[in-house]
Amino acid sequence: MMKQSGMTILELVIVIIILSIIGVTVVSSLPSNSIKLQPQAQQLINDLRYIQFNAITKDKNYKVTFTSNKYSFSETNGNAVAYPADPSSGNSVSLDQDIMLSTIGLPNGYVVFNQIGVPYIDNAMTTPLSSDAIISLTANGQSRGVRITAGTGLITSS
Repeated sequence: MMKQSGMTILELVIVIIILSIIGVTVVSSLPSNSIKLQPQAQQLINDLRYIQFNAITKDKNYKVTFTSNKYSFSETNGNAVAYPADPSSGNSVSLDQDIMLSTIGLPNGYVVFNQIGVPYIDNAMTTPLSSDAIISLTANGQSRGVRITAGTGLITSS
C-alpha cells in the first residue's frame, strides 16, 4: 500500500490565515498618501519652472494662482495660459481630491514671474518676494512642500 503525502485541509486553512494576516499588515502600513503627494509636488515644481522659463524666454510676466485644490496659469494682464503638460485641458491643474494646497509667503495667493524669472507677489510687480514662499500639498496628515526662493526664484522641494 502506497502512503500518500500532502497537506490536510486544516494545515491549508492555517497557511491561508497566516498569509492573510501578513498581507493585511503590509497593506495597512503602506504610506498611500505620500505615494500620491510626491508626484503631485514634483508636477507643481515642473509647472512652476515651465512658467518661469516662459517668462524669461517670451519676455512676458506670468502668474500662477493657487486655491485650495488647484492652481492656474495666466499672464498678468489676465490672459489665460494653457497648462504646460496638456494644453487641451485649459489653464489649470486640479489636484487629486484628497490633496489640499496652501501657501505661506504669498499673501495674495499667487506668484508672478517677471522677464528675468524673479518672483513677485503683486500684478504690478512692485513687491518682490521678500522671503521664501512655501506651497504645501497635504493629505491625511502628510505633506510635501515646494519652495520658491526670494530674489532668485529658484524652485525646489522643501
